[in-house]
Amino acid sequence: MSDYNKVLENVEWLLSKYKDVIDDEKKLVLLYWKHFDKINVTKDSIPTNEWLNKSTSGQIIADAYYLIKIREGMSE
Repeated sequence: MSDYNKVLENVEWLLSKYKDVIDDEKKLVLLYWKHFDKINVTKDSIPTNEWLNKSTSGQIIADAYYLIKIREGMSE
């Protein structure tokens, strides 16, 4: 499985588990970093060193989010 497919799978999991919390890609990215990249994200801070060394690209996470939304729109 490619890294992008794993990100897509992780985003789908987050969206199903936190569907009432995630209402935009910013909240999704923060949850992704916290759950999958194990970055100590809080409501007040994101540790810069951890973010630089461990984080999945926010753009890739957002792209996966948009792909899922497009798929949902196509099935309606």
